[in-house]
Amino acid sequence: MIELTFNGSTSGTLYHNAGELDTPGINWDEIITLDLMMDLGHLDSGIDSDERLAYADNLYLTGYLDCISEDTPEDVLEAIQEPDDFVPSGENRKEMKKFKKLLSKEKDIRIWYDTAPGTLCCFYAMCAFLRDYKNKVFVMEAPRYIESDGDSWVAQGWGTFNGEDVAPLLHLTRELSSAEKAAYVKRWDQLVKENAPLRTVIGGVPISVSEDFYDRFIYEFIPDDPF
Repeated sequence: MIELTFNGSTSGTLYHNAGELDTPGINWDEIITLDLMMDLGHLDSGIDSDERLAYADNLYLTGYLDCISEDTPEDVLEAIQEPDDFVPSGENRKEMKKFKKLLSKEKDIRIWYDTAPGTLCCFYAMCAFLRDYKNKVFVMEAPRYIESDGDSWVAQGWGTFNGEDVAPLLHLTRELSSAEKAAYVKRWDQLVKENAPLRTVIGGVPISVSEDFYDRFIYEFIPDDPF
């Protein structure tokens, strides 16, 4: 079964389960990470386009060089320099190619998602992408809380897992019905039509917002003194 995730934290948990924990049902070579950040940027290009596949990789570098000063430590300067051999979208392109190859074998798909804007938007976009495929689609929504070593805490998403054993949760996997999938596709098509620069999640549903939507939350925590 293809294990499809939308960020490195989630896939890292699955790799740990497939390798160190040897969790039945999760195969190391069928874990796919598509970190496409579908909550950010305009939607002129499809989820499998070169533009979108390159978007996340480029985003990590954007603006860093504008933030340096004469006081910036040497190790930070080295860390933010773009490597000479940097290839935009290298990882996403590779993962998409692998994903399509597995899809061609008509393997079942299990999508690991949560309600974080980036993940949920990727989930909706992926439902739209898969509309023409016959592969069965299963979903694993992140639990409301995590319990580990006698402690428990509220889970903000799969990204808050830190090597926990997912085997006890696998029974929560459910097949995505055609009606549910169609509803997500319809909503995503509307978001594509709106083509806003930013999307967030309100009431559990992705919506289009203006690019300054988060500004007031950021300003509230900016101190008066240098930081």
